[in-house]
Amino acid sequence: MAEEEEGEIKRSNSNESDSPSQETEAPKPKEGRVNGGLIAWLQVLGAFCLFFTSWGIVNSFGVYQTYYENDLLSATSTSSQISWIGSIQAFLLVVIGVVTGPIFDQGYLQPLL
Repeated sequence: MAEEEEGEIKRSNSNESDSPSQETEAPKPKEGRVNGGLIAWLQVLGAFCLFFTSWGIVNSFGVYQTYYENDLLSATSTSSQISWIGSIQAFLLVVIGVVTGPIFDQGYLQPLL
């Protein structure tokens, strides 16, 4: 049975005693929008810069591949062999992040800060 008392909902069961430790109140929602201030927006900007540079290098590998094919590795490697460099680079970027992310969240990689 639920009873309404002064704007709050009190839940009681006939099998349970009405002690204050068993009463639960729903958390009140915050009014307005949540804004973390300048520090939060600087973190968003920093994350954008990190993603922009790391994925920018990976996505622009085609320019490097053309250079490797025509000049640097023209005599020793085929186009297919050179494309493995960019593929492994993208793979390692994702896998290392998946492995180190939870470790960093647990506090073990503080020197990365």
